[in-house]
Amino acid sequence: MNRQNIELSIVVAIYNVRVEFGELLNELKKLSKISQVEVLFMNDGSTDGVEAILSKINYDNFITVTRQNGGLSYIRNEGLKLSQGRYVWFIDGDDIIDSSFVLRILKILEKQESDFIQFYYKRFSDSLGITFPEQSEKKLRMQWLSVDQWFSKLIDPKEQQFENYAWAHIVKRSIYTSNNVAFPIGRNYEDVATTYKLANKTSKILFIKNVAYYYRDRPGSITNSYTKIDVEDLLLSINEFKSNKLLVFSAKLKTNFTHRYLVGAYYMNMQLEDDLNKNLKKQLRSEILENNFLLLNLKFKFEYILFLFNIYEFYIGTKSFVKNYKGKP
Repeated sequence: MNRQNIELSIVVAIYNVRVEFGELLNELKKLSKISQVEVLFMNDGSTDGVEAILSKINYDNFITVTRQNGGLSYIRNEGLKLSQGRYVWFIDGDDIIDSSFVLRILKILEKQESDFIQFYYKRFSDSLGITFPEQSEKKLRMQWLSVDQWFSKLIDPKEQQFENYAWAHIVKRSIYTSNNVAFPIGRNYEDVATTYKLANKTSKILFIKNVAYYYRDRPGSITNSYTKIDVEDLLLSINEFKSNKLLVFSAKLKTNFTHRYLVGAYYMNMQLEDDLNKNLKKQLRSEILENNFLLLNLKFKFEYILFLFNIYEFYIGTKSFVKNYKGKP
């Protein structure tokens, strides 16, 4: 295969996903004869037997690479180094994509240039519940966004399917390589630390209002359980964002972004029972109250007031109680 004319590199991070991987592989096989696409299966030292499945993959545009376990950021960075596509899409081996979306994206890129393509995603726990759109419903709903418009959607509480996860966008590979953007090794919430850097270097963002990615909710995953390290890693990413002097985003957007993730870190910290986290909680509350209240959107102003009077946890507890009470028969 001539790897000089690749339009899209799909980098699949694989670690102990033998049970779930087959569903994604079935979709990716539909791209096995598409010469503009390469798929890199990056095995991060799996120990569950998934390598037996990988060893049987034999398509010209499918490449399997095994590394010693180094974590998600490490294996993504390795995939980026090996990729040859003009665009790159990072996905996880236990999730599912709609292969027909890739074909439609390729057609769009033949006619229109974009630095960054954002799309919706959907969570699922049972793949039997996934139904890809019928042919008549597969028309892509597209909107061009400025960088500030993209950032506004990212921090909009109403845009719950618009996220900064690495698998929620396809980006020109040169945006990564020319700006030395890499996933931070050994840290969780690596997407929070990288996505804004990519958007900051783009000029044309294409937003596709269709679901292209299906994220599997697994018990024990990082998005469903938290540790003190998770909170500290997220806080580190926030502080890196705050100290970055090269960002083009407006002060209002930067303030709202900081608030959103500080509150997220505080909420995560609430789930921890260790008394040692009290100091971290105080630090987070202090940083939340350092934000400029006047620049916050309405929902975030409400949260700011809750923190100001130190009743955020009471509010969350009451809200949870009411929700559970209403759910009783």
